[in-house]
Amino acid sequence: MTVSIVVVSLFFIANIAFAAGRRPVPHDPGAIAGNTASAAAGYALDGRRLAGPVLLATLTASNLSAFTVLGVSGASYRLGWAFFPVMAFGTAFMAISFAVVGVPLRRMSAERGWTTPGEFIADRFGSPWLGRLFSGLSLAYTIPYLAIQAGAGGRILEVMTGIPRIVSSALLMAVVALYVWRGGMRSVARTDILQLATLLVLAVAAGIIVVTAAGRSGLLTMVEAGRMSRAGIGGTLGWLPLLGYYVLWAFADPMFPHFIQRFYAARSDRALLSSMTAYPAVAVLVFLPVCAIGVLGSVLVPGLEGAASDGVFTVLTQALAGPVWGPVFSLAVLAALMSTMDSQLLSCASMLGTDFLSGRFRGSRASAALALALAVIAWLVSIRPPLSILDYLNKTAFPGYATLMPVALAGIYAPKIGRSAAAVTLMAGTA
Repeated sequence: MTVSIVVVSLFFIANIAFAAGRRPVPHDPGAIAGNTASAAAGYALDGRRLAGPVLLATLTASNLSAFTVLGVSGASYRLGWAFFPVMAFGTAFMAISFAVVGVPLRRMSAERGWTTPGEFIADRFGSPWLGRLFSGLSLAYTIPYLAIQAGAGGRILEVMTGIPRIVSSALLMAVVALYVWRGGMRSVARTDILQLATLLVLAVAAGIIVVTAAGRSGLLTMVEAGRMSRAGIGGTLGWLPLLGYYVLWAFADPMFPHFIQRFYAARSDRALLSSMTAYPAVAVLVFLPVCAIGVLGSVLVPGLEGAASDGVFTVLTQALAGPVWGPVFSLAVLAALMSTMDSQLLSCASMLGTDFLSGRFRGSRASAALALALAVIAWLVSIRPPLSILDYLNKTAFPGYATLMPVALAGIYAPKIGRSAAAVTLMAGTA
């Protein structure tokens, strides 16, 4: 536990240190010092100048979560290698949306000064209330995730350090809220580099350890057990379900408010398209070792049933790396979780501060204060989450994001479609 406490402490300190670095933003004397439109763009979008490795890292990291490590390894344990193309290739194909959705949104947002998805809808359809509806639905699908992730992060830290879950969750939310409040997108993008690097290094290292432990006999057993089947164990991942996943990823992921925020924040079309080109390789690099751990885990530690199989990553790393260093690998889960949590916190605070406050109250100060308030609320809800919240997220939130895509595409490519049709489409998606 002592080693884990030291490692977690150093990781938190490193995140705060990465976030603290400042660069001058043109025409933005201080993201939180002023309430001008320039300051709002500086806080929410880092002055619209993300490019290169920073843009790639923040686009990748903001699409990852604790599910990336725990859920994917668990599904691979149950289904075999068939789950690898679901996640790796599905995420890679989703990058096409950078060109289809991201590039036109970046251009229009730079011209019109948008910082939130709701401003795009309100401006395009000439309807402030429609923009608020779009943002309201985005908030309804996103805010519950903050509470779920706060609770999950607390449990991860409790396992790693022995610190009680409630206290661990509070520490996690405090660290994330601090750097989001302090620097907005600038801080989040910087920490995404650290978090993605941590996830990649630990996931690849864990994968190598597990493959080495399995050896040739383990690989042969994996093949003989049918774990290489394209359709998965039991044939549950045929071509039709696989295509369904790809369509869902393509429609839902680009509508994450924190993803749209990154489209807005890109420096240029070229920067966004460069990230699109590199994104598939990073996705494969993330998911390949995680899926390998799950598939080989079914050989090394057979018998995990249901939700218990989602713990195969932790079970194997602790068994193979030992009780001292094993828990350190859970830092990969924590890094993936934080990389999405901070992005969601910033995007939700920006939407609330920009789309729902009156003119004299809105701006970067309001968004920063709302980030702190949302962090506190998420922590309080995580202490005793409603029993229905996880079911809501599984059945409503992700499909809900996908229902926003037709309106966004209409806003980009169908200028003749008016507010009434857009409103009906949005409301139909909530049914």
